[in-house]
This record gives sequence, structure tokens and C-alpha cells, in this order.
Amino acid sequence: MKRQILLTIFTFFFIISVIPLQAQDYTEWGLPNGAIGRLGKGKLYQIRYSPDGKTLAVASSIGVWLYDSSTGAELQLITGHTDSIECIAFSPDGNILASGSNDNTIRLWNLNSGKRVGTLIGHYDDVRGVSFSPDGKLLASTSEDATVFLWDVETIKLKRRLSGHSDWGRVVAFSPDGTILASGNNDGTIRLWNGLTGVFLKKLPGHSRGVTSLAFSPDGKTIVSGSDDGTIGFWDTDSAQDKLIFTAHSWYVVSVAYSPDGKSVASASYDNEIYLWNSETGEKINSLSGHTHPVVSVQYSPNGTTIASGSQDGTIRFWHPRTAREKNILVGHTSDVKSIAFTPDGKTLASGNSEKTIHLWDVPTRSYKNTFIGHSETVGSVAINSDGSLLASGSWDGTIRLWDIQTGQEKFTLNDHVGNVSSVTFSPDGTKIASGSYDNSVRIWDSTTAEVIHTINKHTDRVRAVAFSPDGSTLASGDGDNTILFWNPDTGLPKKMSSLNTLFKKTATHSHQITGIEFSPDGTAFASSSDDRTIGLWNAKTGKNKKMLTGHNRFVLDATYSPDGNIVASCSWDKMIRCWNADTGEHISGFIGHTGYVLSVAFSPTENILASGSADGTVLLWDMSDYLSEE
Repeated sequence: MKRQILLTIFTFFFIISVIPLQAQDYTEWGLPNGAIGRLGKGKLYQIRYSPDGKTLAVASSIGVWLYDSSTGAELQLITGHTDSIECIAFSPDGNILASGSNDNTIRLWNLNSGKRVGTLIGHYDDVRGVSFSPDGKLLASTSEDATVFLWDVETIKLKRRLSGHSDWGRVVAFSPDGTILASGNNDGTIRLWNGLTGVFLKKLPGHSRGVTSLAFSPDGKTIVSGSDDGTIGFWDTDSAQDKLIFTAHSWYVVSVAYSPDGKSVASASYDNEIYLWNSETGEKINSLSGHTHPVVSVQYSPNGTTIASGSQDGTIRFWHPRTAREKNILVGHTSDVKSIAFTPDGKTLASGNSEKTIHLWDVPTRSYKNTFIGHSETVGSVAINSDGSLLASGSWDGTIRLWDIQTGQEKFTLNDHVGNVSSVTFSPDGTKIASGSYDNSVRIWDSTTAEVIHTINKHTDRVRAVAFSPDGSTLASGDGDNTILFWNPDTGLPKKMSSLNTLFKKTATHSHQITGIEFSPDGTAFASSSDDRTIGLWNAKTGKNKKMLTGHNRFVLDATYSPDGNIVASCSWDKMIRCWNADTGEHISGFIGHTGYVLSVAFSPTENILASGSADGTVLLWDMSDYLSEE
């Protein structure tokens, strides 16, 4: 009865799209049916101040977060899109928020009532930019379909379709008086349109690569633009001539913003830096340094006393414009979750991420615990030993790092691979680590000395998965040639299955590369996942196929057994999580809720919880009480 009440509550909060802070902890806002918690706030794309400066909106991969700009407190989470939200805009009166998404739609939200007031449908590709006219009557949008649309906000209908760009649209902006609409394009050009009629006025060439951002000066006489070519351009809106174009950053300039007094311009770049410029001379005034990954968005507060910046490092930072000092920092946004693993007690979950770090989360409280920093590329695999003291992380930088989970200190770096490390796992007794790499090899390491015990070079393609049997007597490895091989981890030699050749190649089963392998808890079976959209269930003693599970319509990236061995859970690029009867192969249930590819799944060892890590930058925790046996 209690569980039914909880599910009803979760469903209720999923249905209403804007949830106030007072209702419950933000880790439970906007959850899909069946989920009981969320770790991380999703990938960050754009930030915008409300007109009164009291609220900061953040466009993310899972929705729009609203923060109190003074305290940093979470206020609301707006959900409803089925894909990432890359652009947002407040109406001039602050009552309406527009969100543009990779689901090709724009949604309008009334922030007073918390209700969606309209969905604008017309673009047939990702929506990359939205902007309200100064009177709030029009909304401009641009998309990867290379068009610019003008919408009537009151009627929620398309008013004008503006054509002329030769490549996909990146950004739109109205002049302060609403007479001009500027649109930036991936071909490096800026087009100016009549803001009321949509009539084409002028084209501003100048950038050699895509225009990523635009901002009008407060007097409307100048447009500043940022570009993928690393330059910033200042343009006279009357003459359409460039006043100044200069190289500003060492990488893409992805966001520019005028100060409210028009005297300075802030620019943000993939070089992790924010620069402040004199808007008349182009002289650099200051640098705001602190982000560790590309800065994707920058904004002045309406009163000009604060600069806010959002980065792929998962932080939002608030700066004093004159002193360049950091005033506050918000954390919790994350990048693609590539791999997840529970500690044996189920209280901590580790996630390996595309921002080159490993995050630790406290599962009972759904709170962030720690970040391990050291890799120089994406962390594609994480594993925890049997006593919960060590974490191994495999990275695309070709290294494996061993970390003390309690202290967060790195103990060893294993450097023997020459390609991406795609998979790491501990032996059941914790004495060995196995790793698979894009260099086509499997390596077995001593976990106490970090020395290589065996190097196995029998695979003919990159190794995507490695797994120990529960008794530690067998190591399985799967590769891009649709092949699974078996090894004696003590000798590093091939291990013959009772009814198969020494090298076991599945020619009549998986037709594409192996993405994951896991043995059942009792060691009698193993599951394999594949890019051919299937999961294979196998007899671990004979190697014979028991079942091929079909249902996913995109690559299957991971499959895992429940602690009791009765369920196999799988995840896919189709954003679905599916649960199967491990004996019969019957499909039991499916979970939908991630807005990005689901890349990894793991069962809690101690609770009836299934965790899923996604390209949307979050880990969702799912209630499995109806499906797992009670101990």
C-alpha cells in the first residue's frame, strides 16, 4: 500500500511540469514513472537571467532549472521535452519562458501558474536559438533546418518563415527597439531582418566559421558576434559594416554578452576562459578564470553587478565584473555518464563521465560526495573491488587509475595500453584487475603492485568488454569482431569451453560488436550485449546460446544481472531500459525517462534499486521492488 502511494506521488510530480522547491527535494523533481531519485542535474547548455535579475534559468539535457540568483537555491525544474533543451529565453515581463529543444519543438511556460501554455511545432530539426521581441508579442527561433521562424506568442501560431541561410541556424536576437532581428548561421554569416515583417535587410559576412552567439548593444547601434573561428566581431547595424573583428580566444567563442551600460562585452570560449572587453576599442579588460572545461554560456545580470557563466565542468559561477573575483558557485550539472558501479554496501555509486572525472554519490541521500580528477580524456569504465576500498577507472587517455575510495587519493596509474581503455573489472577476490582496450588487447594486472601479469593479444578488433566469473576462474572478453574469448586469468591462456573450440566466435548469434558481458551471480550463465540490438543469454559451462533477447531498436550498450540472478536489465541508444526474465528470456518491464542514450545499468547489491547512467548527464534510480525477491 505504501509503495502504491509513493508511486502515485512520483507519477503526480512527473505529470505536472513545474515543481516548486517547497514540494520536495530537487533530486525527486520531474521523475519519470518508476524512478525514485536522480543523481546529477544533467548537461548544461545555456544560462539566462530573468528581467528582474532574481532568477537564473539553466537550459539542460533534462529540462530547465530555475535558481535563485542570490542564494543559488533550486526553485523549479521545468520538464516536458523529450530531448535536450539547448536554448531558452524570458519574455520581457518575465512571465513566460520559451525553451527550444533537440526534439524539434519550442515550448512556452507560464512561470506564475507553472503550466505549459503552448507548443510551437514547425521546425524539423534541433532548435538552437530563441528570442522574444521587446514587446513580447513575437518569438523568433532558428534551427538546424536552416530556417528562422517568427511566432505569434498570443495565438501560438507561425507568423513568418524566413529563408535564406545556406546552413543550419545557431542563434537569433532582437534589437532593443524590436525593429531588427539578427540571425547567426553555421556558414559564418549574420542576416538582418525587419523585426516586425520578417523582410530581409542585409547580410553581414566576416566570420570564417559558424556564428555561435549574438548580442545587441543597449542602444541598438552595434551587434557583437562570437564565432567558432575564435573571433569576436562588432558590427554597425545601420551600415552593416564591421567596426572591429579580432581574434579573442584560442578556441570557439560560444557566447557573448553586452553589459547593461554598453561599455563592456563578455565572451566565453571552449578554451575554458571568460574575457571582458572594452566595447569601443576591443581592448581586453579582464579575465575570469576558474572553469576547468569549456564555458558554454555567459550573461550579465540586469543591474550589471554580476556575471554568470555556465560550463561543461558542471558548474555555474558568479563573478564580480570589476574585480574578476568569484562570488558564488553552483554545482551538480554533469556530462555524459558512461559507466556506473555500486560499492558492495550499496550506499555509494560511482559514475565515470565524459568530462574526464569520476563522481561519487551518496545513494540514500541522493547527494554528491566527491570527484576524482586525473584522467585527460573521457572515463569510459569504472569498477569497485569486493570490499569497497578501491575504485578502478579506465579512460580514453589509455590509462587505468586506481583510487582510494575513502580518501579520493590516486594510488596507481596503469599505463601499458596504447589505445582507449573501454572496460575494467576486478576479480572477485580483488587481487586482479582485467582491462580491455581499443588496442585489441586484454591485460590482467596485480591490483596491489599495479604490475601487468598477463598481456593477451588474441583479439582481431578493439576489446569493448571484460568480465570475471564469480569464482574468478574464467575471464571473458568481447570485441568489435562480434567475438567472445575465454581465458584462464592465472595463466593468461585460452580456456576451452566443453562444447566449443578454444576460441569461441558467435557467428550465428551476434552480428555486430560486443558492447558488454556479465556473468550471472551463480556463474552458470552469462549475458552479452551488442550493437546488433540484442542481448544474448548463454550457458557459461558449454557456451551454448540459451536465448537472444530482442526489443531494443538501437544499439544495446550494457546488460547486467540482478543480485538474485532472476533478472537481466539492458540499456540502449533507444533511451530505453528493459528488464527480462533471466531464465525464460520473457520481457518483464521497461523504463522510459532519460532524454539521452542510456549507456550503463547496474543493480544495487543491497536494495531493490536499478541505476541507469545516460548521455543526458544523469543517473536515475528505479524501484525494482515488484520484480526482485525479498531476502
